[in-house]
Amino acid sequence: MSKEDIEMLGEFVDYKDLLFYVESKNKREDASYSSNLKFDKKDAEGLRVKAVLFVSKIKEILKKEMH
Repeated sequence: MSKEDIEMLGEFVDYKDLLFYVESKNKREDASYSSNLKFDKKDAEGLRVKAVLFVSKIKEILKKEMH
């Protein structure tokens, strides 16, 4: 992402959104590359719901910017 893209997103997403993104990315990497961690169905479903909400929020931001 360019500096301008990051600055624009910073106007629309809050700290909790960014924290969720970073934590989710780290968990995905752990799940992909570590054999020590185990995620249960509840954890996976919670992350899925949060991811859907995050993506929906970003889509709305992009729609507003396109108009």
